[in-house]
Amino acid sequence: MFQSLPQMMKLMAFLMPIPVLLIEQKFLREPPDQTAAVGEHVTLPCRVEHKMGNIQWTRDDFGLGLNRNLKGFDRYRMSGSDEEGDYTLDIDSVTLTDDAQFQCQVGAAPGVAPVRSRYATLTVTVPPESPKIINGKVLRTQEDRVVTLECVSRGGKPAAEITWLDNFNIPIKKHIETIVETLPDGKRKNTKSILKLVMKKTHHNTSLTCEAQNSAESSPRKTTILLQVEFAPAVSLEHKPEVMKEGDTVIFRCLSHSNPETVTYQWFVGGKEQTLGQNVSLLVLPGVDRLSNGAIVKCQVRNSIGKSEETHTLDIYYNPEFIKKPEDVSADSGQEILLACQADGNPSPSYRWFRNGDTTTVIGYSSNLTVFISESTIGT
Repeated sequence: MFQSLPQMMKLMAFLMPIPVLLIEQKFLREPPDQTAAVGEHVTLPCRVEHKMGNIQWTRDDFGLGLNRNLKGFDRYRMSGSDEEGDYTLDIDSVTLTDDAQFQCQVGAAPGVAPVRSRYATLTVTVPPESPKIINGKVLRTQEDRVVTLECVSRGGKPAAEITWLDNFNIPIKKHIETIVETLPDGKRKNTKSILKLVMKKTHHNTSLTCEAQNSAESSPRKTTILLQVEFAPAVSLEHKPEVMKEGDTVIFRCLSHSNPETVTYQWFVGGKEQTLGQNVSLLVLPGVDRLSNGAIVKCQVRNSIGKSEETHTLDIYYNPEFIKKPEDVSADSGQEILLACQADGNPSPSYRWFRNGDTTTVIGYSSNLTVFISESTIGT
């Protein structure tokens, strides 16, 4: 039998496919790049809307598993809940193996395309080992020598920054070379800092500090080295009394600072060595007189490194004595004559001329006096 037209229309409507509403899987939150120090906890967020396919995390494109309890990765787990679409990756006590790229992936489902989040780079920082100065704990050297000090900090990620500090904790900026070497794992680095210094006596018994730090730690690690610098004696002279007068007994003391401290002394006065013995740091000059004025006193000090000396010129005060006294002269009226006298003394003498015993009237102030012969000057 033939079907009626209405019946045929009903059959066609029954056979036509019913339209399907496509659902798109999409991320509400993707993991950002992060930096963490070894041992810290890291959370990589991932929230998905309309999840249909299987979900997993990858580390450097290696799948970690489809279950929230990631078997074989004891420190990893997917937290959150399916109801909230939260598939956050929690990593406990991160290690260097976690220094990688992570991605949250949702697989395909019937009629639904897969989606992948952005790559999140997890940078794991590693504190460097405590720095070590390869020269040891104590450096023994001599003054004016150039020494090379080397400090090494190993295994940091990123490479440690090394700072040298002087005895006053002031950073040293000059004459430093830094070398960075990458370890076989391709991630950690060794830092080597080479410092060159010219040794001075002021460095003796002082310390230098090497500090190493990277972003994995809030405070630097440090080590120190003690400098032992040998140097020739530094010599100074002191004497008593400070002002020497004729007849005084003058005592000189020779002071020295040196390393090694064992020294010998030699004394010289006016170029002549004084026989006092090598261990005598005092020189006694009894009853000094004007004949010794201007003589040079020298103390010479020697140790195993070298010798140094200090000198002092004797400045002995003594009363004036005439070397040349004024003499009587004859001249005609109207002539000029020159009267002269000379005295020796220390300090240098000053001169005054008087006439006819009148000491209240000074007629001249130099060693020479010019006189005009007249009735008033004759016989004076």
